[in-house]
Amino acid sequence: MTDKRVDLDIRYVRAEPGDGFTDAGHINGRDYCYKYTGGDDGAGKLSHVVNHGEATITVHLIADPRYKISDIRFVNDHATEPQLSKRGRADRSHVFHNKNTREMNAQYKITVIDTGNGNASIPCDPPIVNKKPA
Repeated sequence: MTDKRVDLDIRYVRAEPGDGFTDAGHINGRDYCYKYTGGDDGAGKLSHVVNHGEATITVHLIADPRYKISDIRFVNDHATEPQLSKRGRADRSHVFHNKNTREMNAQYKITVIDTGNGNASIPCDPPIVNKKPA
């Protein structure tokens, strides 16, 4: 089994060119941006070679304590044989599983809430890929 770690930082400002942050939008009167580190590209993207072992991925929130992970959703996961599933969650981390038995080009969407701004929901969505062996 392959274990991977991804860190997520959130700020309540707009992203600046070259800072590595992605704008998340204007929510409850504030601009937000986020940045993933870790994963396979250093920016939160995950990539697995099909049938080379299952993977457990842990996303850690490294932002100010006012932020909490609310949920994780999977988009474009394989329709007839889903590859991704939730495993465990806490306010500051979330664990999910990739069966890694079929190709996919999906996203794991972490929703973070800002408890200091009326529990504003901030969407953060890097890609996850299962690819054919070389």
